[in-house]
Amino acid sequence: MNDFQKLPNDENAASDQSIVMPPASISAEFKCWRVNTGAYTPDEKYENWGVFWEPLQVDLPESAKPSCCYGNSIVFYDRTGNKLLCDYVRHYEFMGPHPHLLWLDGKWREVVNGRCEYRDGQWFMRWGVAVNTRYAEILNAGWSASKPSSIRE
Repeated sequence: MNDFQKLPNDENAASDQSIVMPPASISAEFKCWRVNTGAYTPDEKYENWGVFWEPLQVDLPESAKPSCCYGNSIVFYDRTGNKLLCDYVRHYEFMGPHPHLLWLDGKWREVVNGRCEYRDGQWFMRWGVAVNTRYAEILNAGWSASKPSSIRE
């Protein structure tokens, strides 16, 4: 239940009346991101799934061992795990207490998982995305209905 207080709007209200308001409490239901760069790969087997590849700004060999820490950072160790090679490589923090949706390939896709992966000679965050989640379906239905025909993809 919401705990809202109505403020008086009477111009003649006494000026000595003070209203004590508790601090606002606001939380995100979900977050939407328009992807400007990066790569999207649709799943070959399942039409609702795909992968968004976020390139990481690090020049390390495939033998490096990534370790995710602090939510939006990755540290890399040598193959033994004893020597730190690179500290605090940043990535977009798409995991958290609320859903993150990405505009990819003409649809809203919800991030459902993520991991660090080496491919094509560099390190990436591999974000699993899906269009058949509740928020993605709601946004895609509303987006296609309200989007002007001149910019529909």
